[in-house]
Amino acid sequence: MSSLILNSKPVPQILATKENERKAKGRKGRLRLRRPPKQRTPITQEREFRSSILKSLRRLRDLVNTLLLPRLSELERDALVEDEARRSDVESWPETLRRIMESINAGVSDREIQTAAQAATQQVSAVNSERIARQLRSVLGVDVLAADPALGATVQASINESVGLIKSVESKYLEEVEGTVLRAFRTGQRASSVAPELAQRFKVSERKAAFIARDQVLKLNGDLTRNRQTAAGIPSYIWRTSLDERVRPDHAELEGSKQSWDDPPIVDSRTGRTAHPGGDFNCRCTAEPDIDALLGPE
Repeated sequence: MSSLILNSKPVPQILATKENERKAKGRKGRLRLRRPPKQRTPITQEREFRSSILKSLRRLRDLVNTLLLPRLSELERDALVEDEARRSDVESWPETLRRIMESINAGVSDREIQTAAQAATQQVSAVNSERIARQLRSVLGVDVLAADPALGATVQASINESVGLIKSVESKYLEEVEGTVLRAFRTGQRASSVAPELAQRFKVSERKAAFIARDQVLKLNGDLTRNRQTAAGIPSYIWRTSLDERVRPDHAELEGSKQSWDDPPIVDSRTGRTAHPGGDFNCRCTAEPDIDALLGPE
């Protein structure tokens, strides 16, 4: 195996060297390249990220269960008091609820989400780098490491977006908790009916958080693939799907097609939305480096 090559857009240079070596040996015809192995999406990293996010969200639920649920009967009782004279020395139940929600919010820390997002992006980047290096090595016979000036910004943008999205899920969950309690007691519902509704609200938030974890990992993997391929001097790719029943019809039609990194294809014929592999929501498609296209016509 040849030694590591580190420079700007090394793949075209490697191919040119190989072509010159063939000509020097009197060989005719175009250089033949093997097809690279398929790049798998980072499933393990997605699961770990999802687990970390759900753990943070469940801690928030535990705060709700500890600080709010035991006081639902008290809130119900105060809400049912109609004689204002009887409650002159009692804090209004909406104000009590507000203080409880403030206590819950005080127990929320963004540090855990930040740490989880940073760990996930670093792991995805490492796996992506290793798999792309394996693809290029299988085709070119050398280890290629291309300088990627956009890598740091891509990773940081992913961290920021992930943290923002997860925080929005947590904030939305707490808003829905407070709104559910307010509506329930304002309309005369019993405390016993509120807890099951809050549990259902949490399940919805769990599904949203799990979706975000998967979507963010797949998007980052796609972005890193684009960055690393173009940094290596590969301007185009071949669209590859997971080849199963979950592949969307518009994505299935792209299977095997050659695409330019400068011109993302349409991934939703209804809306005209365009994206590269991994860029569409929860897209498991990958970009196979189209190294053969750099050799020119037959």
